[in-house]
Amino acid sequence: MESLEHEERHIIEYVEVQAEEKVQRLEKVASERIFGRKHDVWDVHTDQARWWVITSPTNLYLQEEHPSMDYALSFHVGLWQRVAARQQPSVGGEEQDRVAGAWRKWQQAADAMEQADEAEEFQAVGMRCREALLAFVRETASELMLPPTAEAPKMGDFIHWSEHIAQTIAPGGSSERVRSHLKSVARGAWDLARWLTHERDATRFDAMLTVDATEARALQHGARPVREACPTAARRARRTGWRRTTGQG
Repeated sequence: MESLEHEERHIIEYVEVQAEEKVQRLEKVASERIFGRKHDVWDVHTDQARWWVITSPTNLYLQEEHPSMDYALSFHVGLWQRVAARQQPSVGGEEQDRVAGAWRKWQQAADAMEQADEAEEFQAVGMRCREALLAFVRETASELMLPPTAEAPKMGDFIHWSEHIAQTIAPGGSSERVRSHLKSVARGAWDLARWLTHERDATRFDAMLTVDATEARALQHGARPVREACPTAARRARRTGWRRTTGQG
């Protein structure tokens, strides 16, 4: 009984936050296990409408648009199968190996987003995305990317390292727009991950946006080796050997 009451409280809170309507009554009308995952279906009446609420992950569907429970459940399962498919890395094994740690942490963030239902869980997705971006810097950054007199940023300084990485990937005046875009993408992904980590009203959309932004950063840079993007840096690397900075912090 206590478990059912906890589930009811969760569904009520979810609907009242997502639909911004007051729940008047609700009933669990079905439970099905599909592809190894259990989905509960709730019939929820509010002061304005009637909803199907389906769990794992939780989402709601207006009954006026989805009059059949079976149709709503099928739609829900299909939707989240598509979401899960989108969260698979879109590069091959060789490309992933170049920044394996970053990809592993990104995949953990994507998996956590798929399972999350509550704001705290979406916040945790932001933390995992932040870890993925920092792992990308640890695996990619090199003092060879720095101008001769520049001091190496700390390894936790994602923004400044991402600027050096972008400069290495897209050097020269003719690549100014590409370089600017790479820096903008990096800053946007970092800002989203930090914001989501502390956003007490975080939603699934917020988490999806952050996961997608993080993948764009790890994919577009990690799948393209710096030594291919910058022949000059590659020649320097062959002469001196790659040496990652061990900045403090």
